[in-house]
Amino acid sequence: MQSDHIDSATVDAYQRASVAWPVDPQGYHYGASDLRLPARDLAKFGYLYLNGGRWDDKQLIPAAYVAAATSSKGSSPNLDNGYGWHWWLDTDGEHPSFFALGRGGQFIYVVPDLDLVTVITSDPEKGGNPGNLIAQTIVPAVTN
Repeated sequence: MQSDHIDSATVDAYQRASVAWPVDPQGYHYGASDLRLPARDLAKFGYLYLNGGRWDDKQLIPAAYVAAATSSKGSSPNLDNGYGWHWWLDTDGEHPSFFALGRGGQFIYVVPDLDLVTVITSDPEKGGNPGNLIAQTIVPAVTN
């Protein structure tokens, strides 16, 4: 959490909370960082994007936006580096995929043609690459 301008009580409350998203001094949530969610809620984001922005009978995010955000059709300035709109683009074997990688070891990985959403939360200080676990273990287990 960006704590340089936040009082210590707020930082402590954030660190104890299972769900938190700090606000700036004007009351706006940080748009690019510090959203803290449990693995189950991270999986819901993956499921929502796996289903083209649709949840049950409702289109919550426009399908065209989801398609652009999770493919090379988007216009992100970082597209050459494999970054769409808040999702990294990847391929596991023959399977196009996309993932969100958050600070603190949060990882949402979606492989649409396998109908697969995987969430990993880990301590990045202790090493390991969640992407390797997905590519080398989970995807092969689903496809073999």
